[in-house]
Formats: sequence, C-alpha cells, structure tokens
Amino acid sequence: MTGVPLSLPESRQFLLYARQIEIRGVDIYNPYYNYIISFTVPDIDNVTVVDYDALEQRIYWSDVRTQTIKRAFINGTGIETVVSADIPNAHGLAVDWVSRNLFWTSYDGNKKQINVARLDGSFKNAVIQGLDKPHCLVLHPILGKLYWTDGNNISMANTDGTNRTVIFTNQKGPVGLSIDHDTEHLYWISSGNSTINRCKLDGSGLEVLDAVKGKLNKASALAIMGDKLWWADQGTDEIGTCDKSDGGDWKVLRNSTSPMMHMKIYNETVQT
Repeated sequence: MTGVPLSLPESRQFLLYARQIEIRGVDIYNPYYNYIISFTVPDIDNVTVVDYDALEQRIYWSDVRTQTIKRAFINGTGIETVVSADIPNAHGLAVDWVSRNLFWTSYDGNKKQINVARLDGSFKNAVIQGLDKPHCLVLHPILGKLYWTDGNNISMANTDGTNRTVIFTNQKGPVGLSIDHDTEHLYWISSGNSTINRCKLDGSGLEVLDAVKGKLNKASALAIMGDKLWWADQGTDEIGTCDKSDGGDWKVLRNSTSPMMHMKIYNETVQT
C-alpha cells in the first residue's frame, strides 16, 4: 500500500483497474488522477481480477500467485485475506451485493469449478463443477444469474448452480465479460477476433460493435458506465473509451500503461 489516502468524491464513481502488482482507483475521465490509495506489494503479488461491495465500501481481489482472495476498505485500511484454499487459477471473481456472497472461478488437475462463500470467506462451497478452464465471471444479483467464460465458450446458470446453459461457442478467447445494468446486456471482448460483442442477458440478440473492428490489438479488460465502454489493450498499453451502442467515438485516455489485467467501474448507484 503506497501514498496517502485521498478524499473520495461524493458520487463514489471511479475506475478500478488491476495490473499484476498494483490496484488503482482513478478518475473515470482522467485515469492519470488517483481517487483512492494504490494497493501494491506486499499486499499484492499477481492480481488478476477486482470487484467491489459499495455497502461496506470494500474492494475484493484475487491473487493467483499467493492463491488468495483479499479485501480492503477503499480508504486503504483493513486489508485481510478472506479465502486461502481451493483457489488455483482464480481469474474470475464476482461480489453478490444482494445475497452478500462471493463467487470465484478455479481450476487445477482435479477441480475445475465455480465456488461460493460468504463475503468473509465462511461457508465455502462449489456451486458449479465439471468445467475446463473457467476464466471471466460476472453475475446479476437481482436476476440471480452467473455468466462465465470457459475456453471459447460463454455460459450462464442460476447462482445456485441450476439451469446451466452454454449460450455461445467459438468466441475465440472471450475476455472482459461485463454486465450493463442499465440496458440489461452482456458485453465481452473476443480477443481472437479483436471485436467487442454484446447480447441480451438471456443470450439472444448477439451483436458485434462494428466501429471497433480493427482498433483493438490485444484487448484484456472491459468496463461499463453510462453510455460508455472503458477498454484496456495490452498490445498498445492503452486505456480508452467508446460508445457502448456501436463502438463509435473511440478515444485513448491513457497510454504507456503496463499490462492491464482487469477493470471495473466502482459505482455505488449500481448496487442500490
């Protein structure tokens, strides 16, 4: 943990992003300006994903090197480990702010699954098993739905593990899975096709954002707020935005950025 805690904006809206040994919370439109303290070594070794709980004003992250899930208050205090077992390759993490549960993906030679626990790590259990290499994970607490990537597939299920369905195949390395709670759409990046795609939450209405074609190199992360998508490209070391409707109004907001693992908009209004 470095620096001095900064005063937080009343709206509590900022961009969270993870870069292996660092988590930052920055201004949404000026990602060179820090809104919260940065988390780094020794609390972070190799972070892969970050999420938040607005009620308690905490962020959660997974570290694949230490095989732990940790959390801390956004003012930089209260860093603690909440899960420290059964989390090999935990590249997906999602906070259910309604049921007060934490979901994460994991896989090794024996267990390839999606797990659930209370936000403090208690009552840990496997909710979906028999996967291959589950990666991205998001959820819609109001609908009680989980969405995840596994290889080139995107699947969905109820948060209790029932009604498991593969909704897309052959997506060529889907990453950056994100839910737009305003329009009830699921977005993701097809890294193999260098496109941003979306569909309705039931899997219907698949669309490709035409204006994005040819602009992404090695995109790794995606976040949504208002009418904008925030994207990160490891190939060009850039963070930028575009319109979520068609991918137009393409803007680079920050360059010379070390490889971005994950992004999330911390937005209190989404979780109210």
